[in-house]
Amino acid sequence: MTPGLYHMTFDEYLAVPALSRSDIVKLLVSPLKYKEAEDKDTEAMEFGRAYHTYMLEIDRFEKEYIVKPKFKGKGSKARREEWEEENKDKNTITIEGKDALKAMCDRLYKHPIAGPMLSDEGESELVVVWNDPITGALCKARIDRLNKKIPAEVDLKSCLDAREGPFKKSAWDKGYPIQAAFYRYGLYQVTGIEHPFYFIAQEKKPPYDLIVYKAGPDMLYHGQLACARGLAIYSECLRTDKWPGYPEETKELGVPGWVKN
Repeated sequence: MTPGLYHMTFDEYLAVPALSRSDIVKLLVSPLKYKEAEDKDTEAMEFGRAYHTYMLEIDRFEKEYIVKPKFKGKGSKARREEWEEENKDKNTITIEGKDALKAMCDRLYKHPIAGPMLSDEGESELVVVWNDPITGALCKARIDRLNKKIPAEVDLKSCLDAREGPFKKSAWDKGYPIQAAFYRYGLYQVTGIEHPFYFIAQEKKPPYDLIVYKAGPDMLYHGQLACARGLAIYSECLRTDKWPGYPEETKELGVPGWVKN
């Protein structure tokens, strides 16, 4: 695929034969994890995609999502099974889930910082495809919102706790430093412009409060190191056609660092 900027559906994006941020995360666990792991949607991932679509592409949400009705009374089990079979290829959401998304959207766009970040001139769900100049690997990223007024890359995150301490830990565990560095790197390769990267962390439970975070220098530094290592591992595995898993040796097990501290 030719490097550049594209608009496409999520399924089309998944089909692009290029390295993504999640691929980098898997490679850093082990090349075998990247090569053979099967991606399975969790309930949190499904809600996250619905959240992104509702907040950024409400028209597409209304076309692609269907509300699952409540089945009560005699024969409800049979009616539910029949409905699920008829709609097995559609994106479904409960009425409670859709109500939550509406409330989250209202809170999000009324926020004095997050609201303009998403409503100013820009593009949503923008796909970036580029060749890594060091390894030659074809890479891809899907930016939630490219704000052209600031300008900046903006990423929406639904979470359980948006406060700095808990969100910082969650961000590290989920590889958000890698995402911020990888996305900035890709957009720079295509546009020649370095964009700041912002996370909008919004809680999934009432009152659906949120905080806007800018990826700081230390976050980007560690993310860049991880991206470079992941790309180097990928390049070496392609060269040798070997995709090793965990070390095949006995290791001595100690205690976590916090116990010693």
